[in-house]
Amino acid sequence: MAQALGAPWSECDQEKEEWLISGERTGTKNALPWLVPLTRPVPDLLERRNNESPWVFPALSRRKEDSDGRAWRQQSVVYAIRQRSRVPDFRPHDLRRTLDTWLASRAGGAQSVAVRNAILGHKPRGIDAIYNVHDYAKEKRSALDRWAKHVQHLSAVRPAKVIPLPGVGA
Repeated sequence: MAQALGAPWSECDQEKEEWLISGERTGTKNALPWLVPLTRPVPDLLERRNNESPWVFPALSRRKEDSDGRAWRQQSVVYAIRQRSRVPDFRPHDLRRTLDTWLASRAGGAQSVAVRNAILGHKPRGIDAIYNVHDYAKEKRSALDRWAKHVQHLSAVRPAKVIPLPGVGA
């Protein structure tokens, strides 16, 4: 979540429909760049955003301490999600856990640990960390396309509870 809130437009390639998070911004121990395929409807949503700011999600506040304009205050966004969703113990990692669990299931394509780790930005362990240099780009895109369709289906099956967040909606 912090990576998204602090994302500069320079990391997004809308033609390739990719988001390449720089190594220093990944927030992971390995500090390697992290390629995230942007699946539908994300590219369409980004296209509609006002990109006059260098940040994808510019801060609402223009106080001096927010002068760079990034919506980097993750805790305030988490608080807003908790308030509006009425899920008092929501944590951003809940989203990662939900995605990883679904991808591991048969419904999610029973994705391998390697593909799931690549999606989540985890560094391979053991001998794979040394010898496996595959980027899993196609596998990540395919799995995330299935995830996007699953989320869209859930939204269509029952009345969607979409919680607009200040400065994040299209």
